[in-house]
Parts: sequence; C-alpha cells; structure tokens
Amino acid sequence: MEANRCSKLAAVCLLTMALTSSGVVESRSVYDKMLFHPRKEYNSAPAEVGGVKRREVTFSSSHGEQLRGWLFDLPDSDKIVLVSEGNGGNMDYLTRLAEILLQCNASVLLYDYEGYGKSAGSPSIGRAVDDAKSAYDFMVKTLGTNKKIVLLGVSLSTGVTCQLATQRKADAIVLTAPFTSLLNMARMKNAFFRHVPTIALPRQHLDNVAVLSKPHPPVLIVHGTADTLIPLSESEKLFEAAIEPKSFVQMKNAGHNDIFRNHKDEYLEALKAFFSKYLQTGAAAT
Repeated sequence: MEANRCSKLAAVCLLTMALTSSGVVESRSVYDKMLFHPRKEYNSAPAEVGGVKRREVTFSSSHGEQLRGWLFDLPDSDKIVLVSEGNGGNMDYLTRLAEILLQCNASVLLYDYEGYGKSAGSPSIGRAVDDAKSAYDFMVKTLGTNKKIVLLGVSLSTGVTCQLATQRKADAIVLTAPFTSLLNMARMKNAFFRHVPTIALPRQHLDNVAVLSKPHPPVLIVHGTADTLIPLSESEKLFEAAIEPKSFVQMKNAGHNDIFRNHKDEYLEALKAFFSKYLQTGAAAT
C-alpha cells in the first residue's frame, strides 16, 4: 500500500511539474536529452564507398548553424537518396547503407543533424526536421531535379523522413525499422512519459501514422523480425494504417542495428524490387 501511495504521489508531482511553464520546458529538455545520442568523432570517414568518392559538403540550417554532409554522386544515376540518420552516432554509421544504395544506381547524400559529427549546434526533435529540410534544399540546389528523389529514414529518422515528405516533393519513401509515432514509443519505453501530459512534451510527435494515412509517395517499410528496440508490431500497425501505394518487407531474424551488415543482400533485393516497381516511369519530383 505504501509503495502504491508513493507511486501516485510521484505521478502527481510529475503532472504538477509538467503543467507549469518551467516544467513544460524541463520535460521537453529531458525528452530531447534522452532521445539524442550524438557522436562527434567519425570511426572511419572512408574516402570512397562502393568505388564512389566521398565529397564533403556544408550547408546552413534554418537556425544559422553549419551542417556537414557526405555526397556520393554516382555518374549517370537515375535517382538521389537523402538519408536521415537515427538518434545515435553520426553519418559515419551509415556508409554500409550508402554502399547498398549505390548498387541501386542511386546517388546518396548523408548528413548530420545539429550537434552530430562535425555539424554545429545542438539537436532537438524540431531541429532535426528542420535540418532534414535544409539538407533536401541543398541536395536539390546542388544536383537539380532531373533525378528521382527518394527519402530514406532509419529508426528515429523514419519520423523525420515522414515529416519531410509532407513539406517537400519526393518520388518515394523508404522507412527502415519505423514506429507508429515517437510519442507512442516514448510512452511504451519509459514510464516517466506515461505520466506527463502531451502538452508538456515537444509539439512535434513524429506521427508516422498521421502522415501515411493520407496521400503520400510510394512507401517501402522494412523491419527485422528480431528487432527488440522497436518491435515489429510497430511496422505492422503502420503498414495497416497506411494507404496505397505501399510495400512491406519483414526480414527474418534481423535485429534493429544489423540489417545493413548481416542482411544487406536481402535489403538490397527489397530496394531494387521497390525501385523497379515505382521509379521506372513518370517524371521526377520538382
């Protein structure tokens, strides 16, 4: 009984804190700090990937911070893929993915959010979405619009990617290990957020269901059956809620972080089939 009373008291304290103006700021700050785990150093920063030289690029965020990216421009490619990173590490963690995409005859732009890698600033949910828009605008300005545009997100960035798709043109979307919404995931994984009112959390909930239940470009959802961080059920719910055109590939025995390493052939096959189905005809996004 005593433990139950303490639990209720803790919940009341959390609610009181969240409903004050300072509590709202604090709750959002905690949310961002728990969510983002940037790494400043690069493990390898390869000079080339898949035989394509890495070109270092810089561009400004909407907040005036300098962002860094790596462009792998494949000669005669028919599409360009903008890859948004997850919540941990930096873009160096995505070079295996870039190599897979290059095998799909796609040029690739990786970039770091504010506070990741060599990008200046500090990360937050809202700024991550803004950074994605800045990266997209730089990509289009640099490479033009004669290529098909694909937006690709991994884990956290599936939410960033879906938000980007509502504000910028795209020919296709690829979501790897997505969730229904970030708010749902936060409350599923951390009891703290179950007691905090929605108003006290960041306004941007990265609600993928809300995006895909409305008209959208063709979307490919990929998820490992052995993912213990974001359960497969999240993708199943998302796919059910999404309207056509949509595709869903479940990767047997794949976890959350090993798809591009241990299941790269299967992932490549899924991408090629999806691109062949949806990107062979029609005009590119403008």
